[in-house]
Amino acid sequence: MKGFFAAVLLGLLLLAVPTQAHAQGFAIGIDGAFVLPQGDLADITGSQIGGLIRAEFSLLSMVSFTARLGYLYGMEQEQGLTQSSLDVIPILAGVKWCPLWPTPLYIAGELGVMSATYRLGGAEKDESWTGGTLGIGAKFSGIDVRGQFLVFDLNNLNETYGLMLNVGFDLTSLGL
Repeated sequence: MKGFFAAVLLGLLLLAVPTQAHAQGFAIGIDGAFVLPQGDLADITGSQIGGLIRAEFSLLSMVSFTARLGYLYGMEQEQGLTQSSLDVIPILAGVKWCPLWPTPLYIAGELGVMSATYRLGGAEKDESWTGGTLGIGAKFSGIDVRGQFLVFDLNNLNETYGLMLNVGFDLTSLGL
């Protein structure tokens, strides 16, 4: 729960960035997220929904550095006679590369810390993992749509992966 409050606090701080930042190659955005667990992960949690706060710094017209912080809430999954779920706070840093510039298509990769809470029945277990994403997306007029392969724990790839869809928008493009 304290991680959730940290994410909200960071979001409020990011909203305070002046709108001039976008013109200087810096953008702040919010992404909605949907994760479809695959493999062994699908046995311990249902689909996940959540949101991420995104910051982007364009170094060149084709390359941007990104940072995202969010919360993914795991729907309950039946485990025999009890229920289980996995909630995750992803803290990610990455790169977006537009190989076909000036088209809006990009390839993105991220690495970071995944702070996870696993629930089984009434018990909870907290863990931190190193995870990441690899995906493709497109950005049109401040609207960002991305599909990704997501791994919560790179040391247990076959047990912690899923498919993630993000749809977001740049707050700085809206003049907020």
